[in-house]
Amino acid sequence: MAAPAPQVSKARAVNSRWMELYLPEKEYDAVKVKELVRYTVTSADDASFAGGVKPIVVQNRHWPESAPYANYKVSDTGEIIMAYRVFLKMPAAATLKLDKTYTLTVDGGVGAGIGGQYTFKFSSTAPNESIHVNQAAYLANGPKIAYMSGWTGEGTMSFDDASTFEVINVATGQSVHQGNVNLDVAAADEVWSKSNVYSMDFSNVTAEGTYRVLVPTVGSSFPFKISSKAFNDIGYTVVRGLTMQRDGNHGLDSPLVTQWHRPPSHLDDAVVESNGQKVDLVGGHMDAGDRGKYFHNVADVSASLLAAAILFPNEIQALGESLQIPESQNGIPDFLDEAIYELDLLYKSVWNTPKEGTLPFYLRPQNPDGKGGYELGFGLEGKTNRKLYDATMGTNRSETLYAAGALALAYNTPLLQQFAPAKCAQYLDAAKKAFNGFAAHNNDANYFKEQGWYDVWTAGPQPWADEMLVAAVNLHQATGDAKYIPWIKGSMPADLKATKRWSWQLGGPWLIAYLSMHKSTNPALEQAIPGIKAKALQAITNWGDATMMNGAVPYATPFGAPLPSQVKNNVGWYFSGEQVAFPLMMAYGVTGDAKYKTTLIKTWSWLLGTNPLSRSFYSGLGDPQRGPRWVPHEIAHYQYMKYKSGAAGGWSELPPGIPTADIQSGDYDGYMDSAWNMARKNKKYPAQANYAPLYRYHDSWTVKNEFTIDRMSRSAASLAPLFTPAAVVRFMPVIGIDAPATSEDPETDMADSMRETEENVATDEQALEWDAPHADPGSEEAISLASCRQSPGKWSAGPGLMGALGLSALLVRSRRRRRPS
Repeated sequence: MAAPAPQVSKARAVNSRWMELYLPEKEYDAVKVKELVRYTVTSADDASFAGGVKPIVVQNRHWPESAPYANYKVSDTGEIIMAYRVFLKMPAAATLKLDKTYTLTVDGGVGAGIGGQYTFKFSSTAPNESIHVNQAAYLANGPKIAYMSGWTGEGTMSFDDASTFEVINVATGQSVHQGNVNLDVAAADEVWSKSNVYSMDFSNVTAEGTYRVLVPTVGSSFPFKISSKAFNDIGYTVVRGLTMQRDGNHGLDSPLVTQWHRPPSHLDDAVVESNGQKVDLVGGHMDAGDRGKYFHNVADVSASLLAAAILFPNEIQALGESLQIPESQNGIPDFLDEAIYELDLLYKSVWNTPKEGTLPFYLRPQNPDGKGGYELGFGLEGKTNRKLYDATMGTNRSETLYAAGALALAYNTPLLQQFAPAKCAQYLDAAKKAFNGFAAHNNDANYFKEQGWYDVWTAGPQPWADEMLVAAVNLHQATGDAKYIPWIKGSMPADLKATKRWSWQLGGPWLIAYLSMHKSTNPALEQAIPGIKAKALQAITNWGDATMMNGAVPYATPFGAPLPSQVKNNVGWYFSGEQVAFPLMMAYGVTGDAKYKTTLIKTWSWLLGTNPLSRSFYSGLGDPQRGPRWVPHEIAHYQYMKYKSGAAGGWSELPPGIPTADIQSGDYDGYMDSAWNMARKNKKYPAQANYAPLYRYHDSWTVKNEFTIDRMSRSAASLAPLFTPAAVVRFMPVIGIDAPATSEDPETDMADSMRETEENVATDEQALEWDAPHADPGSEEAISLASCRQSPGKWSAGPGLMGALGLSALLVRSRRRRRPS
């Protein structure tokens, strides 16, 4: 684990003409900071600065950029660190030069504790955050673009003297590519970063390795990899981020699984509010930074992961059992195992609760007054006697219907049928129970409460029309029962293409509903609602297009990813992995149109460093000091406070795979209200309204920036089309994380272990469509699978659904063993 870097004042070169002075918690005088006479730059190895040089321009900005974890109070979880930044422009006759050392002398009148000398080297190899690259990995055969920009708070920094760039192989130090630097958009036209934005395209560099971009007048980028399996490696962290959010008997108590190991939690979940009885609701994923479980999100996690498995089964199998999660080596792709972990909670929630399968809004810890609370400051096992709030917070139609729909969707997912047929049958039984519970009480005036806040869509005839469509379409597909048709007809929106919205909860069940309609193979649905499949396809592609276009006008993409104009003035819980990448994955999955895949790749590059902050918005990916650390996360907060105290077993950083909002409003909500924080949270120059939108980021416990498990799952699902298949082999475990190597190269171990089975690929490719892996013809597993073959609910593979759905072969990636994250 990487400890947070100390916050110290320092100077750095931005490019040959500009330098930056970073002053954490050192407030400058607003007038004196701009006085040129107060700054002098000298150098012992650059003759141009031998006699001292004064800047010709001074500009500045400040912002409450971070709030490292502090107290255990919900309203005061961290202490804000103000970042004061001063930018100095040098005269054209005295430019900064690579690999020369400079000293900036600052007069004490600029501000208390600021006066003194700041020495820095303008390094040609150390990372310069003015060059923005995907700090994790670029896909070898995909787009590879770096960007360059800088904003002072009062204007743009020019990089016009940077006309060319090189790509340097880090291992050899050799240049492998030269290209031109292009000015893509001038600051006057760039409302997001208020800066000139330059691009450097090196897409034709395809050889695998570790590289950096070098610009002669700027320096080097952060290092990055180029790999044919770039997104398998990115997916390792992002999908395992879901694993790190597991509750119950999660399997994370072993250091062989993760360095962020912790004991099982909430093993007594939960007390039922309506009758006081205990029922088994252990498991699933914790909803967000807090540790509750919200049933709309439980269903959404399940449905989102299943959507990826439906559209990209080949790629899910390519990822295989490479994620080193607790279930790895059980013969099921790890991506499916993570979905199953959530589906099992959904199944228990329907089956074990007392209200005929209908569900409330949430399960949460109790406050002393009995109302739902939090667990900040509580140990890793969490609170006991958490409550299922099925009286004051439900039951609810939306949660019930979405649960029914996600469970039925699981039954209709061919890849899940292939690997877990018995569970599919259980899930379908639970789906029926939940739907029947809804139908039995839909007209009871006092039964449903609608107390949740995740059901906010109004495009359908009822607020719960989207959840109804997911449930009824999937149950109709699974059972063939015509009773679901009227429910479908009664829930259709007037225009399927007009359901996208721009406010709180941008995602939701609509895309899952459209996918379910589009993939339906029961002719009765098309007969009842002519054209429904084509309309659903159009709705999915429209949503994908809406991530790139505002009607006929393309969204700005100054740093590769689309930046929807609606977000600028309505930011909250905005995660491009969910809002942009997930719809792109869906649109690409149903059309195969490369424009969606290309934008998807660029969006992930944005998330991992091509943004103007040169930050990764995912913990564990990219430079460890450029990722999120202080986001809302009760467990990480507790463990960091332990680390900070010097106690054994603490964590110095977030578990890997945790995202933060990548476009932020800059507000601190109602949190951070100590006297220290109140004096800082609104101290901003320029004022927030004039601050460049992409620079309003702060790494802190701010609810508007808080991840939720549904957003995490959609982001993880969006990676599915980017997982790279390997050679087809019979499904088998990869080398375990604790397995000893028998040669010097783990890849050789893998190759040896697979050699014999590779000879049988031709036989595997002739396997029957629903052949059960490792099942004897007369076994219970094979008989169960055979019964699934005969059911009316099995979706056909169809175009884009891997012709070999039933093959017992799995695409297993030969990869070097890594230390578990």
